[in-house]
Amino acid sequence: MWFRWQPWLLFLIVVLPWHIAAMFAEPIFAWFYFINEHILRFMGKREPHDYYAGAWWYYLPRMALFLFPWTLMLPVLLRLKRVMPTVPALHAFLAAGWIMPLLFFSISSAKANYYLVTVMPLLALQIACWLEETGGVKRSGALILGAICAVLALLLFVGAGRQNSPGQLALGLTTANLMQFFASVFVLIAITVIWMAFRRPAWAMLPLIILPIAIAPVLVDGAKNRSAEISTRDLVEYSKKHFADRELLLYRVFEQQSSLPFYLKRPVRVVDSRSSDLYWGNKLHKNAIVIDDQKFVDVLKSQKLALIVLEEDQADFDQKSYSTQMKRIARLGKASIFSN
Repeated sequence: MWFRWQPWLLFLIVVLPWHIAAMFAEPIFAWFYFINEHILRFMGKREPHDYYAGAWWYYLPRMALFLFPWTLMLPVLLRLKRVMPTVPALHAFLAAGWIMPLLFFSISSAKANYYLVTVMPLLALQIACWLEETGGVKRSGALILGAICAVLALLLFVGAGRQNSPGQLALGLTTANLMQFFASVFVLIAITVIWMAFRRPAWAMLPLIILPIAIAPVLVDGAKNRSAEISTRDLVEYSKKHFADRELLLYRVFEQQSSLPFYLKRPVRVVDSRSSDLYWGNKLHKNAIVIDDQKFVDVLKSQKLALIVLEEDQADFDQKSYSTQMKRIARLGKASIFSN
């Protein structure tokens, strides 16, 4: 398969035109993309150094989280009797599809939580094939699964009793309330799984579907409650309502507020940029997006502006000479809006 020329030709026909066009548009692209973004990132020497590092086992707990709730099946899979795969080539392909990226990124100096999300379907499909070929979960495996869920329920109940945080996370529930809620879900799953162990053990994994159903509304409502922190939509709506006549700018960083141009439907200027995402664009080309302190002072004298300052940059902003010329108008999430 590796030495058939047709797939490689198709691959090159798809990918080469864009890369060639990019190299004509930006002469440094080849070095930036192939060397800086791949080789140097792997070695931990990429410029700028704006990524995480971690131990070789960095992805193992994260893969367990990505695979959840089917992670709970892993101890059960170890008890299944090994059989000759129906289609060995398929298993080899699926295994290579998730094991090779896992090894590659585990060795790499650069780490990121989302690097291995895309290979999880291959692992899930291989688990499904394994279950199909072994005839599914047996009674002993179903009882193990039920016991695991019971233990998790107990741990959650104990953890909830030690929580004293009054803040609401989602659905009007505190941390302790949510832990109690999920503990109850695990109790329900454990009872159902153990009951099915004596009725139809091969179907004992199906109650795990309850978990995604229970988690979904919690995640949706939690994201909604934190919209001011994880999205700039509320900030844009506020600015359009209260100072639509003023240009909205960012102070120092772009990454945390990168959706702002999308909602405003126009470019957003950054004052005294420390943004890693804008590093190369600002270094290679003169532009009107990134402006220094002096340019901002000049603009401040000639027009009304609104400046977004994140909580983490507030102390630095307070040291700027122009901070005394601006007044805090509002605070949304971790961002404050100042205007002259």
